[in-house]
Amino acid sequence: MARLELKDVDKVYFGGYLATKGVSFVLNEGEVLAVYGKQGSGKSTLLKMISTLERPSSGSITIDEKSVFDIDTEQINITFATYELSLFNTKSVYDNLAYPLKIRKVDSNTIKSRIARISSIFYLDNVLDEKVRYLNDSMKARVLVARAFMRESDFYLFDNILKKFSLEDRQEVLIILSQLLKDIKGGIIYATDSLEEVSAISGDNVILLSQGIMVDKGDISDIYRSPSTLDSARLLSKNGTNEFVREVKCDNKGKYIELFGKHYIDIDDVYVGKEIVALVNLEDIEFLSPNTGNVGIVTKVYRMIDKDILVANIDGEEVITICKNKRFKEGQDVSITSKNLILFDLVAERRIINTSMR
Repeated sequence: MARLELKDVDKVYFGGYLATKGVSFVLNEGEVLAVYGKQGSGKSTLLKMISTLERPSSGSITIDEKSVFDIDTEQINITFATYELSLFNTKSVYDNLAYPLKIRKVDSNTIKSRIARISSIFYLDNVLDEKVRYLNDSMKARVLVARAFMRESDFYLFDNILKKFSLEDRQEVLIILSQLLKDIKGGIIYATDSLEEVSAISGDNVILLSQGIMVDKGDISDIYRSPSTLDSARLLSKNGTNEFVREVKCDNKGKYIELFGKHYIDIDDVYVGKEIVALVNLEDIEFLSPNTGNVGIVTKVYRMIDKDILVANIDGEEVITICKNKRFKEGQDVSITSKNLILFDLVAERRIINTSMR
């Protein structure tokens, strides 16, 4: 069983541009890892280094404890698929699927057998003789992904493979792909800037990249509830974050911050008199009809099918929440309550503690 390991991988381009810094992880054959980050976060650079298309500035990338750069090019068993690669539009689907094996001089019977299996999985059986240029985008997306699995590899690297296709086409292919991955023996790294793709492919094993730095790793739900860094929280919030800078104060009852009222927190004495960042997830804030203090006004309502995203202003600060009962309107007065806090060091932007409001 092959084992891929990255240790403190940095990549610095000419001019000092930092593409990745200190990336470390282990991936065993048969495991699936999703790499999530926005454009420019270092995803493509990371996969290019693993596939030996680029060399890291420092750190190591090994397969079974041997540097990938010491393995003969013909022997390294990695498939790299990226949205930057295109299909051969004037060739048939069959020829497109056969290409990765033909260039390796695999015999025709093996190619035919492999195409029969992969085309069946991706429902391409009926279009094998069709020219790619006559296919709709959904079918092209299937061919592009299916081609990556033509060759049995130790590791498969996908770099935003569905980026050029519509959300509907992505979802269609993802359903097929998520089922296929259960039977693939090789390890898979799926890099994307789509949270929906992360959830479909490998929500329980995710790396978050921000400006080349690995800011979190683990189950995406756990990261959302307890992010290690502010960058993690911002990356996973599609509708914005509630971040408030507050001074830690102390009285005879203990340490506290003033946020929608006075809330006592369990925090190290070193933070008393200093400012920290208090983050509250959208679902942990509730808007109520005004009754006591902390009264704000609803400034924006974003209507959705199953919920509303509400924005309110309280004491000059913007507060965002999710409301499922759809009872609030713009200009309406509300009072604000909250449940849980995540506290971060203001300078390092790393999590200090998770705490309940009290």
